[in-house]
Parts: sequence; structure tokens; C-alpha cells
Amino acid sequence: MGNDNILTYLVENKDRMTKKHRHLVDYILKNHQDVTLMSASELSKQVGVGKTTVLRFIHELGFDSFHALKKELLKLQKSYSNKWENLQSSYDRDDDGRVVNIVWKEQLRLLDDMMTPHLIENYDAAIDLMAKSRTINLLGMRPYRAAAIYMEALVREFSRDIRQLSQDSESIMDQVLHLDSEDVIVIFEYSPHLAKSVDVAEIAHKRGVPVIFITDNILSPIIKYSDIILELNSSQQYFTLIPMMSLIEIMVVELGQRKSSDSVDNIKQLSTLLKEKGYMVE
Repeated sequence: MGNDNILTYLVENKDRMTKKHRHLVDYILKNHQDVTLMSASELSKQVGVGKTTVLRFIHELGFDSFHALKKELLKLQKSYSNKWENLQSSYDRDDDGRVVNIVWKEQLRLLDDMMTPHLIENYDAAIDLMAKSRTINLLGMRPYRAAAIYMEALVREFSRDIRQLSQDSESIMDQVLHLDSEDVIVIFEYSPHLAKSVDVAEIAHKRGVPVIFITDNILSPIIKYSDIILELNSSQQYFTLIPMMSLIEIMVVELGQRKSSDSVDNIKQLSTLLKEKGYMVE
């Protein structure tokens, strides 16, 4: 596996595996927390493959036993759960150097590492899905609400087919119940996950509403309800939404190009109106 963690390796190498092994990969990615509590026999029954298939799969991954695989999954879960504590402690850190320089370099590093082959592949699928959807519905809770609102503001410059689910948490479920397979929900959330976001993803999944999940945590329970996952790097030193915001800007540019004729006309009309009313000064 090299330096990849086991879940990243499974995501990036799934297409090279046999059909039965792909079924195992799908199950592990969506139920990794439950897998750590199972035996190899229980996993084989859940996936619908033989126990020998499970054992062969484990050995091909480079593990001596199913227990070794479970230890690796538990280690990853602990790593993700500690990330929030690391971020909180950054505010009390007395670094040797100016904060502006240190944080700036960390953000540049995250951007440099952002565009992985796996992200680009899933990005193309996400853009295709959003472009053909009747409505794009955005959800970001707590600090990630800023990302959802930012994307809405940019897209509204050229399209009205976008809706915000983040503003009124009490009516989110009502709004989701009005969506169907022709719509799409985009969820913005790094670890740790929030229960309401999981509930929204679960209800959407049950209703056949596609879910695009933008996250740094492929251990999130939202994964099992997601159709497309856009995994971004996050800093374990400082809290930053730079990779998420950068991805939003990239998506908006491409969505605008997909709707180029309407986009240009709408923006020109808006610009003319704002100038006529004196709201915009050149």
C-alpha cells in the first residue's frame, strides 16, 4: 500500500480488483466502524461472499489476518477523532515565528496536495451530476455554513437552480422531503461529523436523492449515504477552509461554463440593471 492509509488505497484501487473484492471494498468503505466489531465469517455473510474470499482479500491487501486489518481501521478512526482536538489546541500554540507566515505556508501546502487523481475523477462526476440536476441543494453546518453560502452566492450570479438548506436547521427535513432523484444535495463537512448532516444524507439516500459529500474524512458515517465523495486534505495544525473554498470556486467556474449562454446573459443583465440604479460604480 505504500504510504496510503487502507481506506484511501481501497478507494483508489477498487477498479483493479475482482467483482467479489469490489463488493468487499464497497462494504468496508461504508461500514468501516461496524467491520471492526465483526469476525471474518460475519463480514462474509454481510457482503454475500465466502469466508475464503474474505481471507484472500485480506492477504492481497498485505495483512496477515483479519485482526490486523481491524487494528488498522481502528487506528485510522482514532487518528480522525483526534484531529478536532489538534485543531482546537492550535489556538493556544506558541509557535516559533509569525502566525501569518506559518499559516500561509500551511495553506499553500494544502493547495499543492489538493488535486489528487482520485479527486479529479470524482470531481468530473460531481460536475456532470450538478449540471444535469433540476436543483442543487447546499448543506453546511457550523463553520461549513460559510462554504455553502459562498457557493450559493456565486452560482446565483448565473442560475436560480440552487437552494440553501443551511440557514434554517428546523426546516431542513421538510425541504429534503420535497426533493427527488432529479435534484442533488451537496454536503460540506470535515471531521468530526454532525448528527443532523448524517440524518439529511440518510433521508436523501432513502428518497433516491443523489448526495455529493465534500469532506476530509472518509471515515464519516455520511459516506455510506453518498453517491460521490470529494476528499480534501485538511490541516492538523490550523483550522482552514481554503481547500474547500478553492474547490467551490473551481466548480462554480465549470458550472458557469456548462450554462455559458444563460450565464453570460444573466450576468450582463444584472450588471446593466445595477449600473442603471446607481448600485454599481465603475
